[in-house]
Amino acid sequence: MKQTNKKGFAPILIVVIVLAIGLVAALGYIFYQNMNKKDDTVANTTSTQASNTSTTKPDYTGYLVLDDWGVKFKIPIELQSTTINKYNFDGYYYFTTSRSEAIKGCKNDGDINGTLRSLSRYENEQKTDGESNGGLISKLGNYYYYSTTPQAPCWDVSVTEKDEDIISQDISNLYLLLKNIESL
Repeated sequence: MKQTNKKGFAPILIVVIVLAIGLVAALGYIFYQNMNKKDDTVANTTSTQASNTSTTKPDYTGYLVLDDWGVKFKIPIELQSTTINKYNFDGYYYFTTSRSEAIKGCKNDGDINGTLRSLSRYENEQKTDGESNGGLISKLGNYYYYSTTPQAPCWDVSVTEKDEDIISQDISNLYLLLKNIESL
């Protein structure tokens, strides 16, 4: 039997394996760096596109906005010194002012009690008893908007004459507000 010399084979095999691992590691590092550069480029491009195409939110200063109905109301000067409170209840909006709610018996509790004006909308024109009770205030888009006043906005019988004047003014001013309806 003839013996072959295998002493030099092991170091060469180890060198080849180390070189192969080194080559794979180097290529992996290069590909990893290129992928990060592409991701950064895509992120920067997306960020630039987003900042170029982003729209600023409209400024509704001086308006009362009903987002879910897509309408806004220019606040008349007579109401700019008070807070207008709006309550969405049973498909209608009900409005009061902080000035009227400060009067005993005129506080709204999240329902129709204590409200000064209501706003409703319909897809078809409704029969009303005329402008004296509010009635149709506008047709905007596909909707007819109606405003009415309650029979008794405050339930407390001890409301003074001065309080009644405030309530009456606020009812009239809220009507002016609702007449200024616009689309968003």
